[in-house]
Amino acid sequence: MDDFLKDRGQPETGLSDNLLDLVMSTISDRDRFIQSQRRLLRQASDRELRERITHRLNDEEKTAQSLLTTDRYNRFVFIFNTFVRPLSLISVGYFPALIDAGVVTLLNVNRLTELSLEEKKALALYQQFLARYPDSDTAELLRQRAGDL
Repeated sequence: MDDFLKDRGQPETGLSDNLLDLVMSTISDRDRFIQSQRRLLRQASDRELRERITHRLNDEEKTAQSLLTTDRYNRFVFIFNTFVRPLSLISVGYFPALIDAGVVTLLNVNRLTELSLEEKKALALYQQFLARYPDSDTAELLRQRAGDL
């Protein structure tokens, strides 16, 4: 649109990139939407629009990071509760509290070594992102994170 106005000697609005972004937001197919957003990102001159598009494109990575942060917190709370729980049982006696802590730890040790639901979701999001954008700037970092899981 701005090119059309410029060719006719009219003042440019500077809104054509934003208008194009608005039209692209109606694309329902995610892959086509991402492709169009990447194309617009290369062409956009508006800094704020580029930041918005970059935020949208990094959505899977951010969601995966959020899931992993939640998982780390949940594991910490689980371990903390495992050690604090016997304190409430001390009124019954110290020995039963020790037995209870040992049994609970043994029964739940698999929860600490296997992938949690959040880690599985994060891994799937990383793999999904890497399948769509193998040449992305963050692809190598995400491959390393997926390998660490």
